[in-house]
Parts: sequence; structure tokens; C-alpha cells
Amino acid sequence: MSPPLSRLQLALTCFLAALGAWLGSSSDPDLLLAWATQLLRPSALPVSGEREERPSDERHGPLPSTVYARGLVNRRVRAASVLHEHQAFFHNTSSRAFAGVAVGFASPWAARADETVWRFSRKLTHVAPVLFEATAAGGVRSTIGEHAGRRWLRWLRAATRSAAGRQAWPRLTPLVSLERLDLLHYFTGEGAEARAGELLLSLQTALLTMKLDGFVLHAHAHLAWLTLEDRRLVQPKLHVFVQLLAAQLSGEDAELLLLVPPHPGLFSATEFNQLHEALGGVILATANFSAVKATPGPSAPISWMKRALTELNPSEEASSKLAVTLPMVGWDFALPDGPGTPVDSQRYLRLLSRHKNTWLEWDAAGSEHVFKYHADGVEHALYYASLRGLAERLGVLRQLKVGFAIWELGTTLDYFYDLL
Repeated sequence: MSPPLSRLQLALTCFLAALGAWLGSSSDPDLLLAWATQLLRPSALPVSGEREERPSDERHGPLPSTVYARGLVNRRVRAASVLHEHQAFFHNTSSRAFAGVAVGFASPWAARADETVWRFSRKLTHVAPVLFEATAAGGVRSTIGEHAGRRWLRWLRAATRSAAGRQAWPRLTPLVSLERLDLLHYFTGEGAEARAGELLLSLQTALLTMKLDGFVLHAHAHLAWLTLEDRRLVQPKLHVFVQLLAAQLSGEDAELLLLVPPHPGLFSATEFNQLHEALGGVILATANFSAVKATPGPSAPISWMKRALTELNPSEEASSKLAVTLPMVGWDFALPDGPGTPVDSQRYLRLLSRHKNTWLEWDAAGSEHVFKYHADGVEHALYYASLRGLAERLGVLRQLKVGFAIWELGTTLDYFYDLL
């Protein structure tokens, strides 16, 4: 059994690994118009830092075999199997199954974000801390405070550099959100050019002082709050801002990625084709489909995910710049038509532990597993990521030569990383 690692243990391990790499040796750690505004919020999941006692019969990683070799990637799955196997992963956490963009978003509020970054970041091309937001004056601030933000970034850099060989290191590209801005005033009101210039300068300063590799800009989803008329005024200004920021970062050997909604009115194929060459990637946020509609159903129906991708009409070359978010967050619906409640891995496992002999049902239309149970006389349908559901989505992404993104690291099950 390998117990959860404390921040101190992880920090010490990363320091020693980084020191070893500097000295020339190696160290190997053991082995998604409505959803656009709601999709990616740090507050979507309950914050939980508790550690639970785990049954002694559960497997723990690392193991010499993958989930495929262990025969776990099935449509027919029992709750007990998830409980028994979810912590065990293939020991070679450096191997990657994708050649394209692979982004992991990390939130400071996720209980196991640090441990997950340390252990699995070599499967990623980018680690994106959910950390920054733009201010009305044109500045950038850390959502957890300046000093705490700097400390966390230093730790993440050490954790991602603990792998042997510089080519294995993912780039550190924090998320910058424009959620709190009045976009109409910010980009078209009096002093708009000065504010945009100040924001460009603030981002460059943060890049250099914090030794970052770029940013992920979360802006286009917030256009949904505007009227159609106002949106037509703001979008060209935002488009120019993105071009300027991408060029500025490129001059510093850094890159800009965009996190965009699957809505042509907010981010169109025309915009994608005009911008993709200057960008490090475009992440299409394909998750929470049914939850935002307040209708029980899959988080990201696979047919909808494919349609959202093809609507951007990417060329074969441009596809390498595309990634889609995998539906890692669970949603618990009270049937027949109750709203959805977000579910993290800890709550999911607690529910499964009360119904160990229950079989998960396969939703063929959405290509996702659903766990049905009763509580207080009410039937629930809980859609949560599964090995088979993720494997089928990843198969589609390989065919389309598109990458993936995880929202968010530390809130899902360890054995999922064998698929990546």
C-alpha cells in the first residue's frame, strides 16, 4: 500500500529529483450557449481535504501491468471492481499514448492536485494551474494571493521538473480568466486600448518574474453574457488582443493557449483558422452537457463531442493544435428530472462503497457509464468517468489527431492515467 503523500514529502521528493537531474543523474517517481458560461469554475466541485481509511484489500500502484492487461476496460463493470482497482496504475508514468496537445488543469482547491502533478505530469505537454484572473484596471492577480500563488508555482515547477530528461518536462502555463471583467466596457469603452496594453504588460511581467512557459486564456465563454449586438462589438477587439498576446509570448519563447466553448457564436471555425498558427493550442471544453441543461444524462455524449470538433473544420495540420476536455467530473441526478450535483472522486467512491455489488449501466447513446442507486426513497443516476468511456473518447481523438485536456488534476481516479 502506498499512502497519500503529504505536501512536505512531495516537496522533498521533487527537490531531490531536481537536484539529481542537475547533477546529471535521473530520478523516476513511482512508478468543456449555456454551458459556455458554467463549464469551468473552480467552485464547481466541493472542496475536500479529508483522508479516508481505505480497505486493505484495495490495490495500490504502481503495478507492472496496465488497466488493459488487467482486463478492466469493459462496458460491464461492478462497483466493487472500481473500489478495488482505482488506485493502482502502471509503473511507467512517463509513457504517453498521444503525440498532440495534452493539458492538465490543476486547482489549488483540489485535495490531491499536487500529488497528481508530481506523479503523472510526464503524460502531459502542459500543466495549467487555475490561478490568475484579469482585473478591471488591466492587471493580473492570483486568486489565492500573490505570495501563496508564487509559492505554488515554484512547487509545481519543481514537481514537473522531477522527471529525467528535459524533453519530458511539461510546460507550465497558468489559466488567466476574464470572468470578472465587463468585457463590453473593457474592450470598447473609454480607455480600452490603454487597459488592454496594461494587461499585456502585466502578463509579460508575470511570465518573466515567475518563469512561466505561457498562459491559457479563458475569455471566449464569457462572451455568452453579452447581447448579440454587444458581442459583435467585443469579439473583434478580443480577437486582436489574442493575436497581440500570442505574438508577445512567442517573443519570449512562450506560448498562448485558448480555452473555448463548443459554440460557433462564441468561437467559430473562422476564428480558429485565423488564430491557430499563432497559438500553442485551442482547448475545446466539451463536458457538463446534461448538467447545464438540468436534464439527467451523460456529461459529454461522444456524438456531440465529435460534432463540436468537426464544426471547427480543422485541417489535418491544424488538428494538432486542438484538444478537448475529457468528462472527468461526475454529475449526480435525482430522477426523473432533478438537477445535477457535481461529484468528485471521493464522494463517488463513498457512494460506490455503499453499493459494492451494484453493476454500473452502460449508456450506449452517450458512451458513458451511469451508476444508479436509491437514497431517501429517491432514485439517482450518477454519471462519472469510467475506463471504457474514456477509452472510447480517446480512440475518437486519435482518429481525428486531436489532443486532450483534463479538468482537473487531483479530482479523478489514478488508474485513468494508464489510458493517457
